[in-house]
Amino acid sequence: MVPSVVNILPARAPVGGRALVEVYGDGFRMKPVTENPTGVTPVASPAVEVLFDTEPGLNVRVLKSNRLLVDAPPSPLTGGVVRVQGSPSLTFAPGPPATITRATGSWLDDGFRAGQLIRIARSTSNDGERTLAAVTATVLTLVTGDTLVAEGPAVGAVVESKAHGEGVVDVTVRNLDDAGVPIPGESVTVPRAFAYRRPQLADEAHLTRLVRQFIREWRRQVLPNTVLSVHTEFDATTGDGLNITELATLPGVALVGPAVTEDRFYSLNGQLEVVLPSGEVLVYDAPYTVDMGFQVIGVSDSQVELLNLLAAATQFVDRNPYIYLDRDPADLSRGKVRYEFDFAGGGGFEVAAGTNISNLRSFSGTVIIRGVDIEDIAGFPGSLGRDLATTVEDVDAGLAVVGVQMEVEQLGETYDVGPSPGGEG
Repeated sequence: MVPSVVNILPARAPVGGRALVEVYGDGFRMKPVTENPTGVTPVASPAVEVLFDTEPGLNVRVLKSNRLLVDAPPSPLTGGVVRVQGSPSLTFAPGPPATITRATGSWLDDGFRAGQLIRIARSTSNDGERTLAAVTATVLTLVTGDTLVAEGPAVGAVVESKAHGEGVVDVTVRNLDDAGVPIPGESVTVPRAFAYRRPQLADEAHLTRLVRQFIREWRRQVLPNTVLSVHTEFDATTGDGLNITELATLPGVALVGPAVTEDRFYSLNGQLEVVLPSGEVLVYDAPYTVDMGFQVIGVSDSQVELLNLLAAATQFVDRNPYIYLDRDPADLSRGKVRYEFDFAGGGGFEVAAGTNISNLRSFSGTVIIRGVDIEDIAGFPGSLGRDLATTVEDVDAGLAVVGVQMEVEQLGETYDVGPSPGGEG
């Protein structure tokens, strides 16, 4: 049976891959399950292969004839930046589709390929990022939705690709026989169906928001002059009698960290399943669970003030067994998540003994926030690409959409292009 693809969730991943992707469609081959008389059932070889351009997906699992799971591989779009060569005059045309035409030289010879994310610079009106749908020797054609302003012929404008794997790739699903060989005629390719992007480091991930909330609580409950510092800025070993952290004003509290270590006690094993209102079941990879440790350094030039600050900091840890964080800052109705908070190893704060070159007094100790799930990175909300609330709403709506629209680049959390035609397998 010739397979078909109508939904890919999500349809983007970090360039490093390893994100769980669900593919909906029909005609995915399933091998019959046979019992072994010895009671030991061997692991069956996959009945379907998923390619991201030419790179095979990892750990393909066919759940039904209309649904499979695959771990996205690292981006096949390798290599460095390619740039327009020879300083040709460029003509920007709004289309549609929007195009960039060069007077001399060849886009193909310069290394441009369909699916690449490009950056335009030094133009009059078209600076910014676009995605290529097609490339010929003289013409770059942009994907649907990317626009240009009429300009040129212009000399001096720069067109270059983004480096290290960013861009859009085709997705191919093909059935395999029992020997793992592709079955002739049982294959489908969806052009430009999956996007690879680098982490958006200016965006806030869940861990970033938790650290920010932690600092706010110290400022609110203990001392407004609380800062987050790193070891490269000062000598964090206050007990050596030589240096302590420098603060703009005194008294002050410096938080050093976080130090992130795996927490197996609070971690979840296996994959998570969420049932949507439509009856569909979304599968998520279990997040990586960590503890976040912070060294706390209190500083003052007064012994009495320092001891009072130590008492306030100790009371803060004692009276806050949990640190609370809004589950979704854009939707407070989703409630809060709480994390255990305590001294590390049952310890506490200790005043540094001896003299130091700055004649300041300090105390230090280590506190820990336990059971933090790292299930997103900056720019990829929720399970490396899916925000649960958004996915539930979008998927439920998307399954009611009729028609297949595979020509657009996916930049959001989901890629809903039509209904699943069925097939329970």
